[in-house]
Amino acid sequence: MYIKVTGSDAENYSISKLKIDNPNVSFGETVPENTLAEYNVFEVTETESGHNPLTQEAEEGFELKDGKWTHKWTITERSDAKEAVFADCEFKVGSELDQFAKTKGYDSIATACTYNDSAVESYAAEGAKAISMRDQMWEKLYVIRAEVDAGTRALPNSYDDIKAEMPILSWN
Repeated sequence: MYIKVTGSDAENYSISKLKIDNPNVSFGETVPENTLAEYNVFEVTETESGHNPLTQEAEEGFELKDGKWTHKWTITERSDAKEAVFADCEFKVGSELDQFAKTKGYDSIATACTYNDSAVESYAAEGAKAISMRDQMWEKLYVIRAEVDAGTRALPNSYDDIKAEMPILSWN
């Protein structure tokens, strides 16, 4: 990864862009570091931002440190973090319920629940169990959401933070 420095600003850049911006210069296949520096282009030591994309935003910047350019990340909390986290949780609860239903051959939890009124006793029992598991999962998620909304519980970073509290899906 490369950047081009103009005054106090640094922007993402590439060798391809350098060649396009300077069509009358023959740079060759590789461009030496000192030649890049003549055009204010520098290689950047890449680092990960380490942010949680559900709850945080990462703004990329660059800084010169010990003679080398490196990433400088500014991490801020997302204003919609709670909505993003719970949208992810709802998606994962729905997926887990669908996977649970598929263990008995149903297409989805919605399909499994429709068998509650079946005339076949075993199907009706599975339908009732699917409804029970569905209700328990959603109720627990909404209790957690209410606790977060009330300020009695910290916002989880992701579904993984609450997964252990969720009901265990079982046909027994």
